[in-house]
Amino acid sequence: MLTVRALATDVVNVAWALSSDKWLDPLVILSYLGLVFIYDVKKHQIVSQLRGHGAPITSVAVHPKLPHLFCTTSRDFSTRVYDLTLKPKQRPSNPHWPPNKQPSLAGPAHGLDMSQAEGPADGIGRCVLVLMGGRSGGHQGEVLGADFHPRQPLLATCGASPRSLVMDRFIKIWHLPPQLVRHKTSKNSVPLLRQDKPLFSSSRLHKSRVISVSWLEDDMLISHCAPAMMRVYPAAIGNKTTYNEPGTIVLWRWLSLNRFFPATKPPDQEVLRGCASDYQQSASFKILSVYSITECLELYNPPRLSIFRSEKHSPFVLFTRPKSNTITMYNVSHFDPRNVPPYTWDEDEVAELTERMQLTDEDVIARRVKEQPPGPEGWEVMLQECNRTVPGVVNDMKETLVSCSMGFGGRVIVGTGSLGSIWIWRRNHF
Repeated sequence: MLTVRALATDVVNVAWALSSDKWLDPLVILSYLGLVFIYDVKKHQIVSQLRGHGAPITSVAVHPKLPHLFCTTSRDFSTRVYDLTLKPKQRPSNPHWPPNKQPSLAGPAHGLDMSQAEGPADGIGRCVLVLMGGRSGGHQGEVLGADFHPRQPLLATCGASPRSLVMDRFIKIWHLPPQLVRHKTSKNSVPLLRQDKPLFSSSRLHKSRVISVSWLEDDMLISHCAPAMMRVYPAAIGNKTTYNEPGTIVLWRWLSLNRFFPATKPPDQEVLRGCASDYQQSASFKILSVYSITECLELYNPPRLSIFRSEKHSPFVLFTRPKSNTITMYNVSHFDPRNVPPYTWDEDEVAELTERMQLTDEDVIARRVKEQPPGPEGWEVMLQECNRTVPGVVNDMKETLVSCSMGFGGRVIVGTGSLGSIWIWRRNHF
């Protein structure tokens, strides 16, 4: 028997989905460790169980326009895209890799079919695309989040740092092949697709592992990262004193959208691939606004952020800090532009200031922490003390908010607690 130990950060990810064959039968996608469960709301039962990831799943994202497509990110450095209109594969159909004359025995990590059944024969869901990890262009660490583009065949993913010396804090934008959105009759004959070179890849947006990334407009994204451990004196070889720098929320624009998707060409291009500077360390981005997530310096317990998008108003950013009872909300339209870097001083002026001042470690840390503003003017939804006590739990243990989400046109906010409670706030009409 193989025992898989769950980490304290491994959670059950939940998302709504729909099959294009049954529009009136809502489905719930659940993930636990490396398995995906599909729950039928009307039948009150699990109708399918899918396997494929070699490590726990970290997030589940559903396509906003094609709800039968969803993706899962995992600690095995890969992202898998599933189609609910197809049945799980029962036999592998891997190609021949020369010089062998037999089908390859490589597994899903290499973008091929697994040797055993993907799921039950009477179930639903099949993996149609694997975004591989590796040195060529994929993530070299755990993939923590993903988001589908609402109009273009694009998928954005963000990564974390593994247990090795390699720091993966990349944000990548992948192209989705047109085979994924074709009719079911033509998709059955398409083998499992794989990609290892994204259209965009950069680690220059954040200093620590990136927790989430979301599309706001056609070429505008927002992402946030966990607090970063930084050295007080990076140039000093013997001094290894460190401090924790708050995580940041970055609003940025991808500058290569029109290059890959010009107005003169249809979006469903068969082959779309950039050059080495695109999938290794791209500079085709522009940071529009940066804010620090203050009062949160725990490296392994970062804040949880969610985005509410609507065609009627600007996007909203909602996040909860660890061990807090408050939900903070920002309107993205209130974000101020990024501050212009100051003009470089003359050498004589720098020498004069150096003779007249001496910075301690505390002064250096305070100056660097204040480099980014704490955030725009927003709103807060606070959990009352009377609602933080759970029956059957000792009085000195108060429940805190873990995550939150907004829905129903911005009229409802749902928050989950550390002890399993769920709170719902509704907007009052005056």
